[in-house]
Amino acid sequence: MVTLNNMVDDSTLLLIITETGRFQSFQDVYEGAKCNGGTVVILVEEYNTALFNQCDKIFWLSRILQPAHLKPYEKSRTLFFIFLRKSFNACCRKMRFLASAEWGRIFGPRYSTLLARLFGYRL
Repeated sequence: MVTLNNMVDDSTLLLIITETGRFQSFQDVYEGAKCNGGTVVILVEEYNTALFNQCDKIFWLSRILQPAHLKPYEKSRTLFFIFLRKSFNACCRKMRFLASAEWGRIFGPRYSTLLARLFGYRL
């Protein structure tokens, strides 16, 4: 059975992405990762100091609280989704570049240039 405890070791960086951090506590996840030597980072849109004891590092996309009377699904998540999209696109570009570099190493510089152009890179 695959669980957090048998997947995490001292080279693991566990990234938790959450909008508010209020839906569920990450304390059990944090303690499980720490027992195995992992590092836990939380990326959260809303400013929430209650997450301090549930991670090693925390990154907020905003230091401004949205109105407390709104339910989570009523709040604007524009910044959160823009960040996720930009991050995902950057990772995809990096993966494509690494793939093109690997192909270039195997097939030579001509194919490396061709693949770079195919994936939208300029060498």
